[in-house]
Amino acid sequence: MAIGFNISVLGIGKAQRYISSALKEVKRKAEEGVNKATFYAEGEIKTSIAQGKNAPVAVDTGEFLNSVKGESKGMEGQISSDAKHAPHVEFGTSRMQSRPHFRNTMTKEHDRISEFIQNKVSEVKR
Repeated sequence: MAIGFNISVLGIGKAQRYISSALKEVKRKAEEGVNKATFYAEGEIKTSIAQGKNAPVAVDTGEFLNSVKGESKGMEGQISSDAKHAPHVEFGTSRMQSRPHFRNTMTKEHDRISEFIQNKVSEVKR
């Protein structure tokens, strides 16, 4: 005659569904935060270019300013310029000092950009 007992975890399926749902919601909120942060940063870079907020003003024809575009997809955001002279403005040349609007803005706004994502994720109900 053998003696023993069984241990069963009841409701594990329900817990797994809850965790899966919560992870999806966290991801969705994080993506919303990335989107909001991307377009905030785009605006700050444009303000810097137009008003000299983080580097000397870099507007002559407006081509550089108007070429700055933000794009967000999933967990990634990108702000870029396809203007031919954008690298020359940002990094300088042998005859022109750099006006690092992208780099200075991202350094200055790093914490604020992170907050957008953190605040969105914190909206997830626990």
